Amino acid sequence: MQTMKRALVVGLCMLALPAYAAVDNSCDDFHANQTMATLKTEQWPSCRTDRDCVAVQSLCGQTIAINKAFQKEHALFALCTAPMVSCAPTKPMNKPVVRCVEQRCTAHEG
Repeated sequence: MQTMKRALVVGLCMLALPAYAAVDNSCDDFHANQTMATLKTEQWPSCRTDRDCVAVQSLCGQTIAINKAFQKEHALFALCTAPMVSCAPTKPMNKPVVRCVEQRCTAHEG
């Protein structure tokens, strides 16, 4: 049952993330390198200008801002870890405004 649930979640996410549709076993590869991925998440909000930042959804639906350079990594992280996370969903921001503040991407309601 767990395998079927994971397959369904991965399948649905693949529809939402076509860039990963052609990657076989992407979550298996991701989990094999989880330590490296965890270290990289600390870099995701780094920025130099507002143009570096983009709004994305956290695993629980909260709107956060990260550097555009890490957008694909964040999508894969969300795809592969969401089935293992249990949290109260939050409502995403309607019109998030992203800014680079003190070299960190930030998001706030627009």
